[in-house]
Amino acid sequence: IDEAYTLTPSGSGDSKDFGIKALEIIMQTMTSEEKDRPVFIFAGYKLQMESFLQANPGMSRRIAFKFLFQDYTPPQLAQIATDKARHRGLA
Repeated sequence: IDEAYTLTPSGSGDSKDFGIKALEIIMQTMTSEEKDRPVFIFAGYKLQMESFLQANPGMSRRIAFKFLFQDYTPPQLAQIATDKARHRGLA
């Protein structure tokens, strides 16, 4: 779920905020005993994801692994693009 933190309340008080209901269903699925239950991958920016995990104490307990990927610098991105282009015979 990309930008998973958008499922937590925005503080606007919008009664049509269905993120909380979606999270409840996701958490029920995560704790179900069914053998075919899905694997969830939550993604987003570090600070917003920390807030996401704190918004519901049960969520953090249900997530077995957490990974933090460092941002690439502009020179690193340029090197990746150059390497990919070279690999495809475009450079």
